[in-house]
Amino acid sequence: MDLDLIRIIDKFFGQIIALFLIGYDYLKRIFFGRGSDNSQIKKILVIRFFGFGNLVLAFPAIKKIRDLFPGAKIYLLTINKNMHLYDGVTFIDKTLYINVNGFKNFTMSIFQMFFSLRKEKFDLAVDFEIFAYTSVFLLYFLGIKKRVGYRIKGYLRGPLYTTAVTYNNEQHISKTFYDLVVTLGAEKKENVELIGLSVSMKDKAVVEEFLKKNFIDSNERLVGMHVGSGQNFINRRWPETYFAKVADFLIKEFDAKIILTGTKEELPLINNTIREMRTDPRRVVVIDSLNLTQLAFLFKQIRVFFCTDTGPLHLAIAMGVPTVSFFGPNTPCLYGPPLNNRHIYFYENMPCSPCITNYNAKMSNCKKPVCLTGISAEKVIASLNGFIERYLVSGK
Repeated sequence: MDLDLIRIIDKFFGQIIALFLIGYDYLKRIFFGRGSDNSQIKKILVIRFFGFGNLVLAFPAIKKIRDLFPGAKIYLLTINKNMHLYDGVTFIDKTLYINVNGFKNFTMSIFQMFFSLRKEKFDLAVDFEIFAYTSVFLLYFLGIKKRVGYRIKGYLRGPLYTTAVTYNNEQHISKTFYDLVVTLGAEKKENVELIGLSVSMKDKAVVEEFLKKNFIDSNERLVGMHVGSGQNFINRRWPETYFAKVADFLIKEFDAKIILTGTKEELPLINNTIREMRTDPRRVVVIDSLNLTQLAFLFKQIRVFFCTDTGPLHLAIAMGVPTVSFFGPNTPCLYGPPLNNRHIYFYENMPCSPCITNYNAKMSNCKKPVCLTGISAEKVIASLNGFIERYLVSGK
């Protein structure tokens, strides 16, 4: 199902339903009061539907929920596009999926999930969705007594939570996610560090077998590249031809070996990148079937990672990998890497950037992302010398 269509439907009907529910809730408080709930927190529902990178950015907040409520069970509700990505994440007890493969499946899945969740009798819900109405309606109708989420300009979501945090568009999104758990008792942080994932022996074995099969040992100058991006806005992609030129440069000048990561849906992009390359194709390998923790372990074997503004970038940062990244439709102010010498990002800061924001539901009509095509491969290569010597050659 087209994500833009989901968002349009969500906002159009959401505004109408929210107005009704806000009025109903107001009258209910007048006649019956809001009531109080001092029960022990035993079951917690955490929601984040779209963007696995956003969930990686939310992991410090979710891990803090685990620290605040060590005896509680934490359920994550996300979409089936993220199936199995979170297997092995130790601070999440169970992951539930909503089917977004077509409008009929989406509608049926929401109703089935509603009745399934009602049986669980959650004590607390934390909604990391910033503008979606579907999540807040679900929590409201489930009758969860403690509901924490965002209020954001242009949307009527805030009054439907028992605790609403004002969305701050001037800070990094990881800090914005952490603001929710501050309301639950966590100390406020000026900087939120992403957390690496623990990896099981089983997942390590999958990656080690891949490396062995492709004759890759620990002495290789491994460079990871992720040429794709999430489906919520494909114009976040830096051109494959540019990736190919950078890969050629790294192979020719530094004898690097390139690992191209992605999903099966992104294989056409990956194959096109390889076709554009002019150097030895034996210096390039492809992997397209890893879950989140397996990808995390692969990153531990990589010396430098090149990526567009998408989920694997944030995971690589969390795993301590030096990164080179490209921004345009999104701003690095919200989604960029830490400002230190282990990370380089490119951003032209054009008048039209950013064009996808949490105020416009991450939708844009842009057909020619000059904010990214304007970042030439030659410009990137010219900026890499000291960085590559430090991290790819020396492997520090």
